[in-house]
Amino acid sequence: MKLHGPHHYEPSIMHMGDCAVCGHLQRDAIHDVKDRTEAFHEILTLNDYQNAAIKTWTGKLPCTEQGRLYLLCKLTGEAGEVAEKGAKLVRDKNGLMDISVEDLHALKLELGDVLWYLSVIAFELGFDLQHVAYSNVLKLRDRQRRGVIKGSGDNR
Repeated sequence: MKLHGPHHYEPSIMHMGDCAVCGHLQRDAIHDVKDRTEAFHEILTLNDYQNAAIKTWTGKLPCTEQGRLYLLCKLTGEAGEVAEKGAKLVRDKNGLMDISVEDLHALKLELGDVLWYLSVIAFELGFDLQHVAYSNVLKLRDRQRRGVIKGSGDNR
């Protein structure tokens, strides 16, 4: 794994062994090359991901009040699992700046669950994920331009 600056991750192409979390053979932190290539060609945008995620949202709950509440509760639960894994890294291991490949993979899987719930609840509410992301960037740029990026409150 290579880190470039504080926020850029570039997977290494060297073999890292079997993933301790899910058992897949890893060539980097994103499983093997064939799986990665297929997923890459299928998921090119946030909307592509959302469309793929929606296909797995089945059963009695889609497009119901209970379904939307379920998605919202599960979204917060999955976000809590990401936070819990991070807290345990700080408590039990080397913190959040020196994370093992296995722990990075576990965090990635949890973040994927957060993304799934976010994608499906956005769809249920009539939003495409690309538009949600675009609107958020516009909001943040406006706050930054006005010098209120720090602080609190939705309408600053």
